[in-house]
Amino acid sequence: MRIRQFFKFVKNEFIYGGHIFALCAVSIVLLASILLDVLVTIDFLAIIYLIFYAIYLNDHFKDMKTDVLTNTQRVTYLKKNKKIPLLIFISVVASELLLFYFGSITGLFLGSVIIILGLFYSKCFKKITRRIAAFKNFFVALVWSVLVFYLFIYYSYFFTYETIFVAVFIFLRIFIIQILLDIRDIKSDRKEKLLTIPILFGKETSIKIIVYLNILGFLLLFYGIYLGILSNVFLLLFLVFLYSFYYINKLKSIENNNMFYFLAAIEPIVLLIFVLIGNFLL
Repeated sequence: MRIRQFFKFVKNEFIYGGHIFALCAVSIVLLASILLDVLVTIDFLAIIYLIFYAIYLNDHFKDMKTDVLTNTQRVTYLKKNKKIPLLIFISVVASELLLFYFGSITGLFLGSVIIILGLFYSKCFKKITRRIAAFKNFFVALVWSVLVFYLFIYYSYFFTYETIFVAVFIFLRIFIIQILLDIRDIKSDRKEKLLTIPILFGKETSIKIIVYLNILGFLLLFYGIYLGILSNVFLLLFLVFLYSFYYINKLKSIENNNMFYFLAAIEPIVLLIFVLIGNFLL
């Protein structure tokens, strides 16, 4: 019984405690390092994990009042944990100490900016979506795509055309994921008067927009490989389109199935797995 309870706790902590998005952030960094041939070290991966763990745990903690409408299980789990503010504080301090010790001044500055933007997302930036449609989607996707440039800045590499392509690709993928998660959060976002794409256009049209964005990403990737700007290893990224079309088609016909929203949320992890398997086989 205790073993079962332990595994249940680990599962809930991973899904609801902010760890899943922290792992997604680490996955994007590792993905970019493989595609762009940049050697990453444990210190940078730990910094990224701690930063995004703090950001998403804080976001989930601050949004509990509205999330109860669309994510009751997460709210119920988080309410039991009285140490969330302490965990956020420790994660932020630990990431800053690691940045100070291992990173450059530029790396420390940019890392601190990401932390500030993330922690103030719920209180400040998210609310701008009340006046500017889809602002939070652009904001979140932009922060995640900055990780590609941050990788180069941390290790003092110069940007290349491939760097920009990977950053744009990540931006599109996270933008798509955010729209899907907004479909799930329509009730809570409507209560907050946020002008998200699903609220403005409805579920069916939002899914069509996602499909078009998927096609745009496919064409962008194909164009980069065709011109020779991207190496053949980028062909492995085409697998993500099959993966995303799978959960998108499922969400078309199944109402409020958290499993398929979960599949969307972990897409960066799945994408990294595709690339690792492809590299191993090739």
